[in-house]
Amino acid sequence: MNGSKHAADLPRRLSRIIHAARLFVDLERLWTAARWPLLVLCLFLILALFGLLAKLPPILHALVLLLFAAGFLYVGYRSLRGFRPARRGDALRRLEADSGFSHAPLRGLEDRLAAGDDDPFTQALWTRHKARLAVLAGRTRLAPPRSDLPRLDPWAIRVGVLLVLVLALVDAEGRFGQRLQEAVIPGLAARTPDLAMAATLWVEPPAYTRLPPQMVAAGGQRRTLVPAGSQALLQVHHLPEGTPAPQVRFEDQELTATRLGEASAEARLEVAHDGDLVVRDEAQAEIARFLLAAQPDRVPTIRSEDEPRTTLRNALELAWSGADDYGLVSVALEIAPTSGDRPPERIALKSLPDQPHEAKGRSYLDTTPHPLAGAEVRMVLIAVDAAGQEGRSEPITLTLPERKFEHPVARAIIDQRKDLAETPQERESVADILDQLAGSQMMEELPSSVPLSLSSAAERLRRGELSEQDLDSVLEQLWETALFVEEGRMATAEADMRRLQEELERALAEGRDDAEIERLMDELQAAMDRYLDELTRQALAEAMRDPEALERALRQQQQMPPGEPNPNMVDRQDLQSMLDRAREMLKSGSRDAAEQLLSQLREMMENLQAQLPMPQGEPGPGEQALSDLQEAIRRQQMLQDEAFRMDQRMNQMPQQPGQQGQQGQQGQQGQQGEQQMTPEQLAQLQEMLRRQLGQIMEGLAEQGMEIPDELGQAELQMRGAEGQLQQGSPGAATDPQGQAMALMQEAGRGIMDQMRQQMGDGQGQGPGRPGGTQPGQPGRNQAGMQRDPFGRQPEGMGGVDTENTSVPDEAALGRARAVLEELYRRSGDPNRPRMELDYYDRLLERF
Repeated sequence: MNGSKHAADLPRRLSRIIHAARLFVDLERLWTAARWPLLVLCLFLILALFGLLAKLPPILHALVLLLFAAGFLYVGYRSLRGFRPARRGDALRRLEADSGFSHAPLRGLEDRLAAGDDDPFTQALWTRHKARLAVLAGRTRLAPPRSDLPRLDPWAIRVGVLLVLVLALVDAEGRFGQRLQEAVIPGLAARTPDLAMAATLWVEPPAYTRLPPQMVAAGGQRRTLVPAGSQALLQVHHLPEGTPAPQVRFEDQELTATRLGEASAEARLEVAHDGDLVVRDEAQAEIARFLLAAQPDRVPTIRSEDEPRTTLRNALELAWSGADDYGLVSVALEIAPTSGDRPPERIALKSLPDQPHEAKGRSYLDTTPHPLAGAEVRMVLIAVDAAGQEGRSEPITLTLPERKFEHPVARAIIDQRKDLAETPQERESVADILDQLAGSQMMEELPSSVPLSLSSAAERLRRGELSEQDLDSVLEQLWETALFVEEGRMATAEADMRRLQEELERALAEGRDDAEIERLMDELQAAMDRYLDELTRQALAEAMRDPEALERALRQQQQMPPGEPNPNMVDRQDLQSMLDRAREMLKSGSRDAAEQLLSQLREMMENLQAQLPMPQGEPGPGEQALSDLQEAIRRQQMLQDEAFRMDQRMNQMPQQPGQQGQQGQQGQQGQQGEQQMTPEQLAQLQEMLRRQLGQIMEGLAEQGMEIPDELGQAELQMRGAEGQLQQGSPGAATDPQGQAMALMQEAGRGIMDQMRQQMGDGQGQGPGRPGGTQPGQPGRNQAGMQRDPFGRQPEGMGGVDTENTSVPDEAALGRARAVLEELYRRSGDPNRPRMELDYYDRLLERF
């Protein structure tokens, strides 16, 4: 663009910039001049919003207002009288300063040639000068307006004034208009009428409902539902001075209102039925009306999920489900004979301290010692809520399971026990028969404790009046004697195990401390061991008495197809594993999952039968791969442990220049001087394990099974761990090694799923029998089925069904344990805030 053309376009653009520069200069001058009037205005607003002016006497208030008005006008006049609007020259100087020009080029654009208009050379020179100025003016820039207050107020007093003004706005709490009005009108605060009387109603539901208090709004067209029996607190505020307490009426009931101070009153009532709560003043004018509707506590419901059935150990299995609007606290069973005068008997089944609104469970009841065992009874399930209300199920009529005794002495004792339970008034004849039985020749083959127990029971029956408690004690003594004659130590072991199972369930339900639960777990483990020992001894004794039956069982086992698993087989290791997992869950705070697993363990124990170890068939497809994979996981764990220990040794040893390379070449020496493994040697072992994993995948492909993707990912993790070891970083290799183990475990579960689909074993799951593993085949159960990588039997092979049970796996347990340890660490830190420590304590109380 040439200079003449640019000069033609310049006036329009430069004119707009000059007008904007004049406006900016005017704003800056006006802002600087208004600083003192604004200061006076801010001081007035501060006093007004804090409510200080309204508290002054009217005369002093008016005088202060006059002083503020006079001061505002005075400083405003003094500040604004010297204000002059910006001129064109002021705007040009502002533009030249913002653009960084020197020698006033913009003002030179308005200069004119004084002489030499007729000289062509002078005219050309002048035109060339104007064109250069026009090009320079095209680069003109205008900066935003800027304040001169930082120079005039170097101590930043303005910031303190604004901060106090903000505090005044916060103190006003939305009453800006009212306080400003009181500040400009003297005496207005004293003439403000009293606040209108207001009533609030708080309703606190009964404690058993576990509902929070609620505030009920006055008026409305619909009644507010509140639990029946709730305590209501009515409060009336802003009562005029000297007036009596308001009148409060709930339907036909007159309530007494108690004064609280000079301007408040309260009244209390219990909401037992629907009604209107009306509050009136002394002139019978209605202050407030609350519409209340009492919601009654519904009776809990309970029903039987399935028909009661008898387990293999003659225990009665009951599946039930119940519900209540505010929560259940317990479930019980009532048993009454269908004939006779014996009163109904209540037996506690389940305690529910958490008060769930809905609950379902499965209870096992050993009714064989009951006096009504073998008789027809009527059973009713009872659900109890926190208010003490009871809900009853439909009656169930059945014959209580009874124990069949084979020993003639035990049968004779049980017969007399039944006669005594049915006709207590004939106890003399029962005592005579017990004496005859105690002196019979059959007692010679039994321990001396048996005839002594029978004689003692007969003597107790011959005493005077026999109370109901004494009669029950005699019946229990006869039962234990018959049980001892029939099974010996087996009966005692079974009774102890059931007693501890019930006591442990109650302890978990009641939330007892960890020390007591740990003690019960130890006692239960010992009782289970004794019971399983007696069960195995009983199976051996039966085999000795009937060798032909044992031979038939062996022949039948040998005729089974190879690889055909026995779906009803479980060994002692599986039961111990379940108990150990329940113990670990309790330590990590997962009490609900532990209770569910213990219930599953009890179901297995109730359906347990002894069986001797049987010969095994050939392993089926995939079993060898599972066994090899389990061994690979074990070896990978060993390599990870060694890498961790190696990393600790390397971190503890002082490093010298060049020493790290020497460790990889010369080996590491322990504290005792023994030769230790180097990272290069550990990398070679990792490479060997990776090749073994490849062979496992080849074996799966040869058997026609799908290779899980996790195995390929595990191989990549192993390769990464090997690279870290070759670089001399064993600590960095532990993470990919752990990932490889987790992937192999996941792959093991996938292989198990494939095997279940191939064998179709997902349908039959029955009660288990304890047994052992075959010698020479580690990890193989009696059915010839390999355990999974976790050491458990597959589902349907006597293992635990965890697909429909929310039982955490080992990784979840580890994370839970880490979270629990972190909570303990933080709760013991005295530098943390008190509120945070209280929160941690509340969390730890639950676990």
